[in-house]
Amino acid sequence: MKESKINKIKQILKMNGEEQETQYEKRQQMVVLGSVRSGANHIAQNVEVALDEASVDHLDTKIVNDVAKIESMILGINPKDEDKRPTIPMGVILMSQMRQYNMLNGNGMSISTTEDQNGSGMTVYDIVKNLCDQYEIPFEYIDDPAEEAEAVPALIGKVVVESSE
Repeated sequence: MKESKINKIKQILKMNGEEQETQYEKRQQMVVLGSVRSGANHIAQNVEVALDEASVDHLDTKIVNDVAKIESMILGINPKDEDKRPTIPMGVILMSQMRQYNMLNGNGMSISTTEDQNGSGMTVYDIVKNLCDQYEIPFEYIDDPAEEAEAVPALIGKVVVESSE
């Protein structure tokens, strides 16, 4: 995430010159970040089934495959809109691959979420993990869809606990 975006978010949170502890509004949504190839659609379907089995009502699952949309999907805001407060999802699952699209011709390519793509020293995993830590959003990383058997119930457990508080 660019430093300017982080600073914009910090400016939103400042009140009377002091940063204060803020409770963010949670939206009834689970966000799955990943490409079709990485199994994001399958994971999202299984999350919905697990939520139904856990009797968690009114919770949507959103699949996002475009790396450029990570911040807006996690924070629920347009990064250019300084007046809006973040609304955070109930949980985030990051898969091993996402898509990156060329702005000139619209072509997309798969990228690893754990490899530095542009020499910045930050991976997609780092960006997502930092956002989830900053906003206290339950987070799971699934490298291999076979890990789903452990990761999905773990995340659903965190969501069920939070929604009952």
